[in-house]
Amino acid sequence: TDFVENFLSYMCFIILPSFVARDKPDKKIRQAVAVLDSEGFDVKLVYKMVGHLEFVELGIKMTSLYLDILTFSLGQLILINANYATKMALDFARPLWGELMGRVVALSGNKYRWKAELKRLLPEDAIPPWYGGSKDFKPLVVC
Repeated sequence: TDFVENFLSYMCFIILPSFVARDKPDKKIRQAVAVLDSEGFDVKLVYKMVGHLEFVELGIKMTSLYLDILTFSLGQLILINANYATKMALDFARPLWGELMGRVVALSGNKYRWKAELKRLLPEDAIPPWYGGSKDFKPLVVC
């Protein structure tokens, strides 16, 4: 559980300064789009998470600590390679994250479908080349 808590804190310290790095006087950056790849996410892990009360308590604690930051700063969360386990995890998070779940897009595990959908959702230069985007893509951070 310490790992999850430290990881979420780490992500906040990476994401929020990146807003400042891209901010311009004529174009204020206030929300981020995150793309997470859930390839290989195993349904057994979801069952283990839900089956441990300490993980459920951690989810509630993390939500109470970070929900305001997420609600303010997350424009959209795009999950690619969303398999059954990913969809179960989203269903688990839905009661905790409430309205924030409306910003979550889960794209199927079919590479051709999610690549096409990703290109519909984002400009090509905002997509890494390993996901079918531009070779000129310049990420602020890759974790």
